[in-house]
Amino acid sequence: MRNSSLSIVVLAAGLGTRMKSARAKVLHPLAGRPMILHILETLEQLSPERIVVVVGDELVLEGREQLGVRVGVAVVHVVDGVSFSIAKGKTL
Repeated sequence: MRNSSLSIVVLAAGLGTRMKSARAKVLHPLAGRPMILHILETLEQLSPERIVVVVGDELVLEGREQLGVRVGVAVVHVVDGVSFSIAKGKTL
């Protein structure tokens, strides 16, 4: 049963520049899978009404279909801080 009082926004628009990588932070592998997939799988255990992932233009969220989770994706064309990303996530 879904928890209709719970919606989750995952901020995933980071570029990974401090990691000295051209790959988006959430796509870095952890135990052989992109980190974002581990996060989404864990969040799904909370049975939220919805999960929204806020991503930047350069990030394509691959593999979410195979998780069986209902994930909305909000794309920010200009990464302009956390509050901007949260506002974007709330639009879905």
